[in-house]
Amino acid sequence: ENANPTDLLATNLTVGPFVSGVTHMPTYVSGIGYQSPYGPPSMSPVLLKHEEHVWDFIESPSAANVEPLCASGVTWLWVDLERAPLINWEPHFTIRLATSDTVIAQVNASAC
Repeated sequence: ENANPTDLLATNLTVGPFVSGVTHMPTYVSGIGYQSPYGPPSMSPVLLKHEEHVWDFIESPSAANVEPLCASGVTWLWVDLERAPLINWEPHFTIRLATSDTVIAQVNASAC
């Protein structure tokens, strides 16, 4: 309820469509397991590059690593803590929800 349906969401749950399915939001990359083998061959490198951008930022938050996300218009970050540790992503993203296994953070527009 805090996001617009057109907001772009980045996540480290990229193999399946879970995040886009439960949020009903477009994702920077998700469903690689479906899109890559069944989509056009030219799509696979783009999907993998987007996945790399998300992981680079989640694991090592910096102005350089947030740049591709900002340039693409990412406004939210969904992090599965079973796949990545909880890190302070400020000043780029502010945590809006944290549970034992999930963090949802909102982009700080001034950091983009």
